[in-house]
Amino acid sequence: MKTPNILLKYFVEVNDVPEMGKGLTLLKDVSAGTCLIMERPIFTAIDLGMSEMDENLLKLLKGKLNGLTKGDGEDKQFGKAMQRAFLQLQNCRQDPREKINPIVGTWLTNNITISTGCIGNDFVLHKGVFEVTSRINHSCLPNASFFYDKDTGMAMIYAIKDLKAGDEIYISYNNQFATAFERQADLEERWRFVCRCKLCALPRSESKMIDRLMVEAEDIRTFLADEKKYLDTPLEYLSRARKLVDVCISIGITDKRICLGWFAAFRVTAFHGDMARASIFADLASRANALCEGSDAPRSWLLSDCVNDPSRHIELEGNVEFKGDDGKKRGLRWTTKINDFPKEWMESKTVDSLWGFDTPDMELGLEK
Repeated sequence: MKTPNILLKYFVEVNDVPEMGKGLTLLKDVSAGTCLIMERPIFTAIDLGMSEMDENLLKLLKGKLNGLTKGDGEDKQFGKAMQRAFLQLQNCRQDPREKINPIVGTWLTNNITISTGCIGNDFVLHKGVFEVTSRINHSCLPNASFFYDKDTGMAMIYAIKDLKAGDEIYISYNNQFATAFERQADLEERWRFVCRCKLCALPRSESKMIDRLMVEAEDIRTFLADEKKYLDTPLEYLSRARKLVDVCISIGITDKRICLGWFAAFRVTAFHGDMARASIFADLASRANALCEGSDAPRSWLLSDCVNDPSRHIELEGNVEFKGDDGKKRGLRWTTKINDFPKEWMESKTVDSLWGFDTPDMELGLEK
């Protein structure tokens, strides 16, 4: 017998939302880090880049829906219920001029990327559609985060801010560092709506300021994604990690985007032997990640373990080459022991005190 798709939905209910169809609102106050929803997808499919008008896409989706009712008795009835749940979801592609099949339109409106990977040389997205989670509306400043656990096949929604009963839950559909124009263009093209969230409703002068910060943050994100940067230019790498965190805090971003900054600070200090700061940054990165993915998520608990043993950062790096172009091993430029906390940190215990102090070997030609 099939088990229920929705295993946890104690805190939310589906309500009508003006101009947005349906949405999810909270039934009670919750604190940041609370798991609001735990749900299996109705079905999943690999996005092979097929056009919305491609008959193969419609054939794929019909096959997925028909496959839900295979079996007998309760399994068949469960599958029929899941078919109805899918067909009751919002369809933003109903304009007759688009001539898009309702099944395809419903899929395009509601699918969420659950993982990425490669088939041969092609990069592909694995997507799922959900009875409840797919009804969550978008905000460029979300108050909740989507996480998919590939091991359990469960999607989870976590509150990333303290929320009150009656608050609507929002996730970000694109998780970008992008200007207001870029965000609106993407949302209009893919989901056919104009975002009126807190960030998009700012006065023009404030919106321009946020746009500048977003552009800067995207440049930093690209820089931090380059493995050679933290291996070869650690001071600049750490400085940019700090700037990314500062930008996120100033805008009010508390989702996975701020985790990038904390993790970057951890990885560069751990790799270059500064175990004291690495331990603290591992704790900050773990806490930020746990808000978005839960404390039981592999990345969260591994970062938590790195608080006591920052050398385990290698387990988070994958296939990074730790040698320079000259073949010599990199790293250990800022050697400190795990308890060698600097005076600035011990006196203030503020995050600002972590970024600026000199470590013992910092003058040894790091960036020169």
